[in-house]
Amino acid sequence: MKAYWFSNEEKKLRFRDNRVVSIGLTHEVKGSPELLTNGLHASVKVLNALRSATSCNLFIVDLGGEIVKSHDWFIATERTYLKSHNIEKTLKEFARKWALINVEDIMSHCSGVEYELILNFLNSGDEGLRLAARSAARSAVDSAPGLSAAHSAWASTHSNTLFSARSAVDSDNWWPLTHPAANEMLTEMIHNETGWDRIEE
Repeated sequence: MKAYWFSNEEKKLRFRDNRVVSIGLTHEVKGSPELLTNGLHASVKVLNALRSATSCNLFIVDLGGEIVKSHDWFIATERTYLKSHNIEKTLKEFARKWALINVEDIMSHCSGVEYELILNFLNSGDEGLRLAARSAARSAVDSAPGLSAAHSAWASTHSNTLFSARSAVDSDNWWPLTHPAANEMLTEMIHNETGWDRIEE
């Protein structure tokens, strides 16, 4: 079965396994697959796979052998690596697009100048605006700490791409369940960039 999986920066298996990951290669493990205990993991929801990502190296994998499902994860005794793409640029854009959905909610919690600065960054992704936009978004968070739109805007300005993408959505309290709309947005963006076929859930 096809699914999504993120490698680490070194494109090696984690948890002291250290086997190298490469396209066309199949890894196998012994024993029965069990979530977080034994087996090779992947998810048909890219946003769920992002939850445990340590890099932006996204793979399409094919799980085989014995397969079990636990929540939104599939754990298998075999995993073959079919396609790979670094989606850092897409994740940054995704965080900004998600923050834009409800950005108007922060207007009353920051100045007009701050709001325009945040809006310009979210629309453009201009790195020259990021630090100033981050400071402006932080003011909105401090003014309304429980406002998800303020948190999303602030998260989208973070320099750590993985934190930015996860936290922009995390403000809606979607963990551990994958937010359907956010998952659909990110999946569509990835497949538009890569030309990959969609994975059926």
